[in-house]
Amino acid sequence: MQSRNLQPIYYYFEHTNCYTYFTIIGDFSPNTITEMLGLEPEKFWKIGDKRKNGTIYNFSLWKFGTCDEYDIDVDKQMLKTITPLLSKIETLNEIKETFEVSFFSSGSS
Repeated sequence: MQSRNLQPIYYYFEHTNCYTYFTIIGDFSPNTITEMLGLEPEKFWKIGDKRKNGTIYNFSLWKFGTCDEYDIDVDKQMLKTITPLLSKIETLNEIKETFEVSFFSSGSS
């Protein structure tokens, strides 16, 4: 088989974007969650708030701990996001039981 003049592609980490975050989604007052956890969210809204496009949110969101410091080891990056929450596990369980919310800890690259 003949080579088709394939050239190697080099990918540099400086061009890689990656982030992790933790969110609570459901039917709740974001202010109540902030008070219970004693942590300030980076983003939040409540049911009935308007989006930029004028539509209405049909769920509340409380977002915390966005880490956009790239680390090739995603586990390390996620740990930066959740470390402040580790001492709040009992409170998080209380929030989950009281408000029937969903927790998401996620990331994207």
